[in-house]
Amino acid sequence: KMRSKEYYVSAWLALFFLAVFLFLGAGKLLDHQLTHPSPVGMMAADAFTHNWVAQNTYDTGYVDQPPNYAFPSQKEAEQKADSYKLFHPSVLPLLTASITQLSGLNLYDINIFLVFFFIVLMVAISYFILAQFNETLALFSLPFALLFLQRKFFIALSWGWWDFLTGELFLFAIVLLLLAEKFPLRYLFTAALITAAFMSHGVETIYATVFIILLLMLTFFLERKEFRGLFLEQLKAAAMALVIIIYPLNLFLKTWSKIGGSQILNMSYS
Repeated sequence: KMRSKEYYVSAWLALFFLAVFLFLGAGKLLDHQLTHPSPVGMMAADAFTHNWVAQNTYDTGYVDQPPNYAFPSQKEAEQKADSYKLFHPSVLPLLTASITQLSGLNLYDINIFLVFFFIVLMVAISYFILAQFNETLALFSLPFALLFLQRKFFIALSWGWWDFLTGELFLFAIVLLLLAEKFPLRYLFTAALITAAFMSHGVETIYATVFIILLLMLTFFLERKEFRGLFLEQLKAAAMALVIIIYPLNLFLKTWSKIGGSQILNMSYS
């Protein structure tokens, strides 16, 4: 009973801190307003790029088609648009466009607030991950999240590292899911989160894979009876995730992967 009481006190304290963090952070970012006459909080080109991609998704209903104004004329757009594919991680623009459609608020306001809300969720997930090992440590770790509101950390938001932050949210969620108590059909949630991580910021899928491999190794050496079940579960999750991400993976390999690789080579030779 005492343990239960301590748990509820910790949970309420964590919830109170997250509310304060949301109020202070969103207040600093958006001046305590939900709508603005023009974009706010965007301090670099990457942030405006995310906004442009989300606006294009909102206008066209697609995440892989370039807008008409990317071509010299409407006629040329109609003739050549199908020959081009626009690659950009799709989770954030799809969510932004969908919420904008439902709420009627400005897309640029929804876009940046959504990313900040992801940061709040990451802080919450981090708390629950640490609480798996020590609730007191988890509770005392929360104030460190305020460091994000300082300039050197806040640029992750204002400069537009939004796909990275979205991918990190799903990576944290994968870690929490696999550290929590196992439940039936957990592999479905694992597959969904791995897919979301890849479609948000592909490199987080690699980090998640490394974490799963390390978890399997620890389970093999420390809890060998649980290893077979965990291994088969992750095998099913991986198979399902691969089926879902075939198209975005193919699109990535034929667009961003080739461009990014050539840019890295050019920078190396210069």
